[in-house]
Amino acid sequence: MILFHLCFLPVICIHGFASSALYVKKGHMKWQGKRLWMDIGTLLGAKLSKAKRNAGFGSMWVEHLCLQEDCISDPEGIKVRAVRDIDGCMFLTTNKFLRSVAYVLGPLIVNLQAIGYRTTGDNPNLLAFPYDWRLSPGILEEKTKYFTALENKIEEVFNALRKPVVLLGHSMGNRMIQYFTMMMKDKHGKKWLDKHVHGWVAVGSPWLGTPKMCRALISGERMGLEMLLSEKDAVTFSRRVGTTLWLVPEKREDYYENMKIQNIHAKGFVWAHGADFEDTSPDTSHSFTTKKGTKEYRSVPYDRVFDICKAPNLNELYEKLYANDPFYGKNQRYLEAPAVDRLWNIYGVNMHTERLYFYDVNQSGKWSLSTKCSVRVPHHVMKEGIAFETSKTPQKHLKDLGRNNITRSGDGTVTYESLTFPQRAWNDKIKFLKHKELMKCEHRDVVSTEVFLRLLVTYVCLKKKNVSETLHLQNVRALPVCLNASRQSSHSAPERPPLPPKPSKPVGLVTDKEPGNEVPFESLDGEYEQVSEKDDEIDEAPVEDSNDEEHSEYSTESEEEAQNKPEEESPRKQEAVFVPRTKEERMAWLTSLSESNQRKAGHSLRDNLEGLQKAM
Repeated sequence: MILFHLCFLPVICIHGFASSALYVKKGHMKWQGKRLWMDIGTLLGAKLSKAKRNAGFGSMWVEHLCLQEDCISDPEGIKVRAVRDIDGCMFLTTNKFLRSVAYVLGPLIVNLQAIGYRTTGDNPNLLAFPYDWRLSPGILEEKTKYFTALENKIEEVFNALRKPVVLLGHSMGNRMIQYFTMMMKDKHGKKWLDKHVHGWVAVGSPWLGTPKMCRALISGERMGLEMLLSEKDAVTFSRRVGTTLWLVPEKREDYYENMKIQNIHAKGFVWAHGADFEDTSPDTSHSFTTKKGTKEYRSVPYDRVFDICKAPNLNELYEKLYANDPFYGKNQRYLEAPAVDRLWNIYGVNMHTERLYFYDVNQSGKWSLSTKCSVRVPHHVMKEGIAFETSKTPQKHLKDLGRNNITRSGDGTVTYESLTFPQRAWNDKIKFLKHKELMKCEHRDVVSTEVFLRLLVTYVCLKKKNVSETLHLQNVRALPVCLNASRQSSHSAPERPPLPPKPSKPVGLVTDKEPGNEVPFESLDGEYEQVSEKDDEIDEAPVEDSNDEEHSEYSTESEEEAQNKPEEESPRKQEAVFVPRTKEERMAWLTSLSESNQRKAGHSLRDNLEGLQKAM
């Protein structure tokens, strides 16, 4: 009988845009010490409050959430900060009844805890590093020393566990990791990364930004909060958060070349009717006319769109915050391959994803999406002035690879060109580069799906045979979170399952002394595979297949901070979450279920969450 145990590589999670909690350190008296983003009590209070508000804001909540126009400074009399540690990015709210819909990394973290990962106690091997997602990375480091603290934490984990970490980023969190690796490469050289960072799992990464941020900056993004966020406040919020400009499309020629095979010829993502501007490149602009010929929408060049829509300060802000940043825009370093040996690029596909926008401009110069626009955009679906790419949209990348089926779309937020950039640019520059396409997995939900959990466990949990002591990866099945109130009282926390036995010596450790003894990985030859959320089977067909006190935010905590810090629940005490309680239950899931039984038993976490919402 061959025995085995699991060797867990430590994991540090970095969340994406608007995906961690923020609390009020200074501001409205009743909100101090409470979560601003996104606590239901604060939101309702903001809606009902009749307190005096500064001019330009329709909501006191938005006033607290926005930065000043420089996207750096706090508003007068207001300080909002990130909730630290792992609590900040598990669930956005502390309300136990709303956690099932306000989850971020919560289901993922609970699942990893179920197989033995530790988030508390001595030497935890599962950590998260929340940050103020409103600040550009350069300003974030200047004000809070975030990346320096991350460097110190990685070294601390390595020294304690004698294992390099796996960096796991979701959405904009991957931009943060990319920025961090550039900084470490310049500061210490690649050897530091080789020693301390085992690999990088990038999930839903906007490598080249996303056109959706163009819409947010022009007419606002309400993020499903229509009852609380007016159109005017949505525009103000989008333009007073520094990271929206970080997510605008980059290396735009890739987008434009891709649009050509879709019979769309333009140098931008916006078309407008009624806008007064001179078309300086008529040969490359593509106009659309409504079905009855009553309106003509002209292509607005991207490099002029913010000037034309009367927001010229956005171009200046981009130059200030990003264009000359030595770890991002300077010399286009965002196109440079990261200095890591292993990169797993995982993303959802075949969701309707925003791509092009059609605006009506009235006589006063207000830009509004043409909700009744009747133009026909080739290979796209039009809805309320937005053209969405679909699973039937041709992609130049797949055509260049010689695929039989060249149609695909993004994950509902990030377009396909952006998600697949590493395949086109870094295949010969990263030692191990693996690509996984998860069919019908939406951008936010992808990290909570069972198929992703299975893949992640495959990458971070290693099998050791007691016979030859040869180490290799195994496709270990992840345990789905079952948010079933009937299985367990909502007033009691689940008992934490026992940990697997510790190895007698470090397993899977890459050391400087024994470079030839690295853990053998499955062949990562740059090809990428399709994975169905339904059964996790690989489709073998071709893939068409600047205040002084800010500097101490991540190091020491002052007495004032301790008093104002919001009360948080322990991540080990998640309400209404059922996980296996015994070693036998866990090992049964990990080792003995057949493929067919797992398909029958397995349900995506999203389905469980939707079921709980209906039950509530």
